[in-house]
Amino acid sequence: MNNIVNFYEGYDEESRLTTNNSRKVEFTVITTIPSIYLQEY
Repeated sequence: MNNIVNFYEGYDEESRLTTNNSRKVEFTVITTIPSIYLQEY
């Protein structure tokens, strides 16, 4: 578990978000799918 925490603490989030259009797809999936499941409950 510490490996995961260390990875994300050292990760450059700003550059990841601006790298390319595939990140737009990632954002859409991460925000859309949970909302679909939340509407069911």
